[in-house]
Amino acid sequence: MAKQSLIFGLASARETGKTDYILNMIKTFLINHPNKKVLIIAEEDSEPLRDLSTWDDKENTTQIPIIENKDIPKWELGEHFQGVKVARTADFDVEESFNIASRYFYNGMLVLEDATNYILHGKITKDQRRTIYHSKQHGCHLVFVFHYIQNIPAELARSLNVLILGKTGEIYDSNIKKRFIHPFIETEMKKVADSKDTHIKKVLYVGAS
Repeated sequence: MAKQSLIFGLASARETGKTDYILNMIKTFLINHPNKKVLIIAEEDSEPLRDLSTWDDKENTTQIPIIENKDIPKWELGEHFQGVKVARTADFDVEESFNIASRYFYNGMLVLEDATNYILHGKITKDQRRTIYHSKQHGCHLVFVFHYIQNIPAELARSLNVLILGKTGEIYDSNIKKRFIHPFIETEMKKVADSKDTHIKKVLYVGAS
């Protein structure tokens, strides 16, 4: 996987098991790639992100330490947090965290935990575009977490390989069609909306790897 990477977009409203799903996704990645690392980009010290205890694996209480932006390059070089496989930022300047990670973090998984707060609907910025490009060139999987499908900028939506769809309360309309032209999106959105499982997630392949 040295130069292969995928871009995931997770759209799921609050209180729908979004964070647990991401933590389980991280655990699966680390099991399948034991020599790789995961960096969660977050803007605060969120309690649900402090360890890998999740709804389907309460026994895994691996701590997720906070890493400062300035130490991300040292971690990649093995000079900081030796033996740590998953870390998280807790810096309000998320753009800077993502930018540093895109330059110095290789062959792992980058998770933008609450992209709704700093990647707004409309167009992604020039800096964000460059950051995404750098991360893919470094063989990193990217995971963007949004509360709603319409929070995903159209340009970013067209770059996604996988859309993970949870309950968002949205109805398929022209704004969503502009982001995802795939005819099955409307059908899958209805299945999710009609499900009684509030934690339901549908994994939809929307682009080429």
